[in-house]
Amino acid sequence: MHNVFNDIYRSIFPNGKYLTYGKGSSNVLLSAPHGGAMKPFHIPRRKYGQRGKDTYTRRLVERINSNNVLSPFYVYSDIHRSRVDLNRGIVEGAQNDYFAKGIWKDWNGLLELYTRAITKEYSRGLYIDIHSHNDGDYFELGYNLSAKSYRHLSYNGWTDSKSTLDSLGDDTYEMVFGRKSFKSSLESYGFSTLFPTGNEVYFNGGRNVEVYNGKGIGAIQIECPVSVLETDLQAVANAITQAIEIFRKEFIG
Repeated sequence: MHNVFNDIYRSIFPNGKYLTYGKGSSNVLLSAPHGGAMKPFHIPRRKYGQRGKDTYTRRLVERINSNNVLSPFYVYSDIHRSRVDLNRGIVEGAQNDYFAKGIWKDWNGLLELYTRAITKEYSRGLYIDIHSHNDGDYFELGYNLSAKSYRHLSYNGWTDSKSTLDSLGDDTYEMVFGRKSFKSSLESYGFSTLFPTGNEVYFNGGRNVEVYNGKGIGAIQIECPVSVLETDLQAVANAITQAIEIFRKEFIG
């Protein structure tokens, strides 16, 4: 693997790793696994599983970086999800293709390396995995809580279910619903967040946030509505940047 602590490495078809990544100087890690567009001829189309591209997510990570506030570690995909899914296990994600498996392993190697670097330097940190959807105008915040557990936490102030924020050691209700939560920050910018009633699709978090939380790393999956991203991408980038800063100062330090 290329030395990830060098300056930004941008993959170049067909000899690159099909990932763009860089070392940060803070305790924040950003990723976007489904925003790539490359469809190299030597990697076959995956036969099953979700294969659609997440629109605008690569550009969203770039806009957040360009705000020059967070200085995050970051990694995002340049390869299309139809060739490799970087938010699934290797069996579904790479489907036994040699090159797809190599990209999958590089992606997960970077996430492991970056989360370890953050905990070594800062003890605690925040990992944000960014996606987009076409199911409405709501942002969906995933903590690997089921819709039932999410509602229970909201109504009762606690849940027995494990969330991807637990290792931060703070009050789960405050981190998910409190004044300094992502929900409150996004809504203060005029954006809507989904409260699942149980009847609709709810993106509560995928493999990346499930695997790369813990040991001082809190993780959140953000599903951004395409309808909002295409209207004002910069406003979303500003809102997420501010939400990270508020959350980090309140719950991470």
